[in-house]
Amino acid sequence: MDSTNPNHTKPPRVSISLITYNHAPYIKQSIESVLMQEADFDYELIIGEDDSKDGTREVVLAYQEKYPDKIKVLLNKREDVIYIDGKPTGRWNLINNLQHCQGEYIAMLEGDDYWTDPKKLQKQVDHLDNNLDHSMCFHKVIYISEENEFPPTVNEPYQTRSSYSLEDLIQKNFIPSLSVLYRNNDFFAALPQWFYTVPVGDYFLHLIIAEQGRIGYINVQMGVRRVHESGFWSSMNIVERNETALRISDRIFSHYKGSQYEDVARSSLFYTRYRSDYSKRHYYSSLRNLVLCLQLTPRHLSVYDRGLIKSILDIFIPAGILRWIGKTIRSINPSKPISTE
Repeated sequence: MDSTNPNHTKPPRVSISLITYNHAPYIKQSIESVLMQEADFDYELIIGEDDSKDGTREVVLAYQEKYPDKIKVLLNKREDVIYIDGKPTGRWNLINNLQHCQGEYIAMLEGDDYWTDPKKLQKQVDHLDNNLDHSMCFHKVIYISEENEFPPTVNEPYQTRSSYSLEDLIQKNFIPSLSVLYRNNDFFAALPQWFYTVPVGDYFLHLIIAEQGRIGYINVQMGVRRVHESGFWSSMNIVERNETALRISDRIFSHYKGSQYEDVARSSLFYTRYRSDYSKRHYYSSLRNLVLCLQLTPRHLSVYDRGLIKSILDIFIPAGILRWIGKTIRSINPSKPISTE
């Protein structure tokens, strides 16, 4: 019998894995966005609480007491935390949570994000039920900055299609973790040892699942991701981000070396080297890696960022000349500002 659903003789169709640490300002909205789900199936909410110091633990325990048939809280200790690159992470929390999920499908959420559509789970379950060749699906998400560093931004794949392949995902991670629904085929019972040490967890989970089938896309906005200074990625400067991305691409290439995906993984590694060298103004090696990338996967040019042309201009034309051109154009037509930064 399912311990989180004592009135049922079989596990719920969906398990929601919610991991949280020091999310006191946000955790209620995150939990409520799960509890508002309207579905014709049972679901459970597994909350992994990583020994917060700001009152998050008290909030999630209160919710478990109020909804004992729906919510199960896993109380972790800080000594269980896995350090990666010398920094504490939520990796143990994530792994432990996933291994407690009993549902046929698994959805992901973090304590500072939330869902906005009460039919989110129903739509995604219907999609996977009707597309048996898909091992996962995801949807559109809005990113908001807690520090108002940018306006609300819609996160969408680089090309809008109904489904994507593992090859697409190797080139670029376009899937926000709060948007996914995985088939739970016991992939998480024995995750590979390297998963415990890779820089980011969600991307590699996407890859593991995408090895089993195609990736479905529902072109509807159904969630919000908060970006704030304490976040893993947003706390880094541009050089640190590119170095982290380089380690990620290096691990992906090692994983797919010798497989049918070796070339696309190598291309992604060249592209990441290009970005890393470019951020350090190593323009010659940056250009060389960009050329090597495009030689391997020219038909996937649209995968790469829209700053590609600007990057090439920066390599060949000194920034001072670009600024002079921008000032000259603005003096002719001051009503139409042009960014040269």
